[in-house]
Amino acid sequence: VIMQGVDLLNPSAYIAGKLTMQSLGVVGIPGVTIEATEFEVYLNFGLSTSSGFAVVDFSAYEGGEYEIETGNVDEPVVIDYDGFLLAASGELTIDLFDVVELKGVFDFELSEDGLQFFAAATARIKIGDTVLFEASAVGLISIDSRGLAAKLNLTTNLNLGDILAFNAEFEFLINTTEEEIVYEVPERLQSDELGFTRVTIPAGPPELGGAPDNPETPSLNEGEPGFYMVIRAEGELTIASVITFEGFFYIKISETEFELAISATADLFIGTLGAAGNLVIGQNGVYGALSMAASAGLGTNGVFEITGQFQLEMNFTGSDQSVLTLNVADDGRVVGTRMTTIASNTIRIVAGAKLKLLGVVEISGYLEMEFSDTGFMLFVRMKMAIGGLVSIDVVGGIAIQEINGEAVFAFAIDVSFDLSLSGALQ
Repeated sequence: VIMQGVDLLNPSAYIAGKLTMQSLGVVGIPGVTIEATEFEVYLNFGLSTSSGFAVVDFSAYEGGEYEIETGNVDEPVVIDYDGFLLAASGELTIDLFDVVELKGVFDFELSEDGLQFFAAATARIKIGDTVLFEASAVGLISIDSRGLAAKLNLTTNLNLGDILAFNAEFEFLINTTEEEIVYEVPERLQSDELGFTRVTIPAGPPELGGAPDNPETPSLNEGEPGFYMVIRAEGELTIASVITFEGFFYIKISETEFELAISATADLFIGTLGAAGNLVIGQNGVYGALSMAASAGLGTNGVFEITGQFQLEMNFTGSDQSVLTLNVADDGRVVGTRMTTIASNTIRIVAGAKLKLLGVVEISGYLEMEFSDTGFMLFVRMKMAIGGLVSIDVVGGIAIQEINGEAVFAFAIDVSFDLSLSGALQ
């Protein structure tokens, strides 16, 4: 419907309407399919020299709505808008020569209450029935009087058979409203392929730990409500079905702190390598950790084996804190990450390594140092063994502590040597 003001000295025009199309597409191009379905447009806006962009309030009409005749008295177009509105939604499908596919849904609304935009799409590149590349994305933006909130989830998969395989998940979140934002997907856009009916942006930041969540549900580990921005990602890359890399990173910016965490592991044909760490800078101080580990070997009979670990932890706050560290199995393999606790006002360094040669010679060492507001401690252990013939073991420690207001010094060392010829004489 188009309306015009009656005041000739104050020109004005008003447009409102609803447009619904079950199907809209491009035809006549061989091998190309572009089709929009369930497509709907809603609009209500105006323009005048005296009142600017003022619109018609159709809810003020009798019955709270305005009816537009369509030729069918039983199915008029009903307009009940009471303010400015520009909205569009629908499904879109694109197919190029059965090689490139793009399918998704979108829902856009701009009104006096604010802006909201939702989109979910999947793209594929395939040869015959083999999918070489696939990516899916879900995004939501909400801007109103409360502030800004946005969420983007991206998943990618690349598969080149036994040559290369890559998959990754990415999530971006920002929320300045201090409130949970929930978007309900219109029922006509819901489907099994979409896989969810709502998108949630949590009021507080998702904490470290876990993969990017399903868009439908908030994080199980949610921080206090308030302004935040979070970026999370994790992925896996396999080369020639032999070498595998895994990793993730996490960045959080909030009103009270900045946090960065990263982890990476490599599974090689000779062993595993790994590194993990996080750093937090907040109003109460700084804390974090860095850990590295390696395990490698050659030969089925233990011709050469080496394992090693290094850990640095620091906490310059007044309370215990949780930090990220590698999860290392007893045999030295890196099997993931875990959270550990470090005491307040403490620096801790741990290092250890073990070397085996021909299954006969074994050399190992371990060192641990701790600096805290009560003093200093050092522990050392070194060991060498040659088969069952010779074994040398050195264990020692130093401690300088303040106990009951007095400085205390302690030192101890133990050396043991074992020589056995029984095995050699048999």
